[in-house]
Amino acid sequence: YIFHMTPFVKATKALALQIMLGLTSAGESMRYYDDLPSRFVLLPRNGGKSISVDVDPCHIFHFGTSEQRGDVIEFTAVCLDTNFNMTFDSKIWLSNTSVSPGRLYHFRIDIGKQTCTRTLVDKASVEFPSVHPYRHGQQGGRFAYMMASDRKGYNLPYRDIVKHDLHGSRQVWYSHGAIGEPVFVPRGGYSSWQHSPSHPGADEDDGYVLVQLYLPDAHRTEFIILDARDFSQGPIARIKLKHHIPYGFHGTFTPHTFLSVPLHLLAKSKL
Repeated sequence: YIFHMTPFVKATKALALQIMLGLTSAGESMRYYDDLPSRFVLLPRNGGKSISVDVDPCHIFHFGTSEQRGDVIEFTAVCLDTNFNMTFDSKIWLSNTSVSPGRLYHFRIDIGKQTCTRTLVDKASVEFPSVHPYRHGQQGGRFAYMMASDRKGYNLPYRDIVKHDLHGSRQVWYSHGAIGEPVFVPRGGYSSWQHSPSHPGADEDDGYVLVQLYLPDAHRTEFIILDARDFSQGPIARIKLKHHIPYGFHGTFTPHTFLSVPLHLLAKSKL
């Protein structure tokens, strides 16, 4: 297990008291504290002693791909630099993304040497990386799908989807609105965790990207479905709603439907 000790959160009795009294909030106190370490802590899944390695100062909300080969762990994550804080940006985002955008980095931890290096792998303003849901931690994982602002001079709003490939390629879909977190939906369902060509969805990106799209001019929401292997053809389907849906943070997908009441008791949707 990999945990990041962030240098952006300082827990003190005085701060806890201020939060309890309503004088401030946990988010408002998030900023870079240069006296705190930026450090990864590795906990062996089968037990054993933890390992700590220092890394350049940054804050990480979300991780992308990850794998371990011997004593080397590699993963991607969206990093916020030392200018990051939780100032509400342009009335559309929780942090000061215009000043401190998230960037995708690749990390390499050598357990034997207890060293960590990181490399910038995408320059767009990004967040919420989504990966194949049934291949977390498997060797060979390549793809992350991120909501992004890939337009020169703009870190906000998030209008685009970037597909990042660790092998070096990159695809972008440019929307005509503002998007939420993309969700990767494997075409083969649960069986797609296997790499065997005899199973459907053997390719890691054989599936779809589902994303919420807000159209400000019409004040309506659509759900967009893209072919995860080829963004160039644009949406292969759109679910057009008659109203807007407030933004949520995270999405997920399951090939099953879970109902807590009998089907005949469900009212037909007016949508």
